[in-house]
Amino acid sequence: MPDKNDPTISIILPVYNRPEYTDQALASIRRSTYRDYEIIVVDDCSGDETIEVIKKHKPDVFIRNDENHGPFYCRNIAAGHARGKILYFSDTDVVIAEDTLAKVHKHLIDDGLECVIGLYSIEHPNKNLCSIYKNSWIRYSYLQSGEYVNWFFTAVGAVRKDVWDKNREFDNQKSNKTGSGDIVFGRSLAEHGVRILLDRQLEVVHLKHFNIITLLENDFLRAYGWSKASLDIDKRIATITRKGFANVSTSFLMKTFLSGVMIASIAALFFTHYAWTVLIASLLIYTICAIPFLRFMKTHFSLAKAVLCLPLMIVDTTVCGFGIFSSLVVIFFSRIKKALTT
Repeated sequence: MPDKNDPTISIILPVYNRPEYTDQALASIRRSTYRDYEIIVVDDCSGDETIEVIKKHKPDVFIRNDENHGPFYCRNIAAGHARGKILYFSDTDVVIAEDTLAKVHKHLIDDGLECVIGLYSIEHPNKNLCSIYKNSWIRYSYLQSGEYVNWFFTAVGAVRKDVWDKNREFDNQKSNKTGSGDIVFGRSLAEHGVRILLDRQLEVVHLKHFNIITLLENDFLRAYGWSKASLDIDKRIATITRKGFANVSTSFLMKTFLSGVMIASIAALFFTHYAWTVLIASLLIYTICAIPFLRFMKTHFSLAKAVLCLPLMIVDTTVCGFGIFSSLVVIFFSRIKKALTT
């Protein structure tokens, strides 16, 4: 039985080797206007001064793993220690607003909803192009979704504890880098009849800095992760679109395909000049498909930023295409192996 003095919201924060982010994340929680919460921090065996930063903010529960297990393991451990009616998940590189917890309380207690997620604010502390592009793309893609979705978002997501208890936990084997843990958990909730509200007013600031290398590595792994998770569960190519799985639009898949066509056309230039026609046509179609996002960038930043984002987007979607292709290869050979051994 819960104690009458138990907090309403249990804030779950996995931490690993990010003292500067951890400090900002915990400080933002302490600035919250909503006070009926507990903070549960699970340190995943950090090897720097992160521990001292955590202790400075005096979390209600502090657990330190003896070895590195990954963030989904940490979230599961934290949920097991939670006393609140609501589990609120956040990331180390996320700063919440002063009213974030109040909004979560309204949705899950006052309005009786079971699960809510938010999105990244357009505000971003890093002003380099890769960081702006990535943060803006995540926000833009979420804004294209409906009011209710079938994925979860551990950067800003909350679920009632009784719902969590019925739907088990995150898959510990899923990597945070591939993003598939959020997706699979959200899909499980949706399949059990849980409605996941995407509140566009529930915004947090994403602190993560991206350069060209970390951006492309991140998006290769994400594309690999969500497409493989989709096919592992449903075994149908159609499920990797937004209607079937996560927040992936048909437009994004089209741009990914066109990126591949452009790469193939460039390679074909060594053999035939007709490849120029294919290259220019695919670039033109790609640009037309990208206009809504480029308009979004122009509105929030500048025309120059929007123009600079186009070549970056082409490179990024090309890498995403390799990620999707890699997942298809892995799935294909795993099914062949399974067929041969049964």
